[in-house]
Amino acid sequence: MTHSVAINSTITKNTKATNVSSFELSGSNKNESIQSKEQGIEPIPFFLGTVVLTQGVNVLCKGGHEALDVFLKRHALCDWGTMPVEDIELNNKATHNGSRIMSQYDFQETTIWIITEHDRSVTTILLPSEY
Repeated sequence: MTHSVAINSTITKNTKATNVSSFELSGSNKNESIQSKEQGIEPIPFFLGTVVLTQGVNVLCKGGHEALDVFLKRHALCDWGTMPVEDIELNNKATHNGSRIMSQYDFQETTIWIITEHDRSVTTILLPSEY
């Protein structure tokens, strides 16, 4: 069983994506956003709910949870990271229909996933092996 830890993030409970400026999104990969607009599916802001992370991610960031803020901001701004095109389309639709939203990023040479549940009550940062 994987345990999770609630974190105190600069974008915590009920933070809506519109509360994060694009200036704070340095290093973001804009290709996914451009690609999704070309496909005619523009994502809309959504709530993160309570942000938690798994023990594996806690160990990876050595308790320095603020290092994850950039990924949470990217997720909240609908930058899905290194997700395949098909999953980008599903995520963009999910911002409209209330389905689960998932992003994938590279952190310290390790892949991390960020998943926001369908009801927007919780967002979890985890390693793929912890799914």
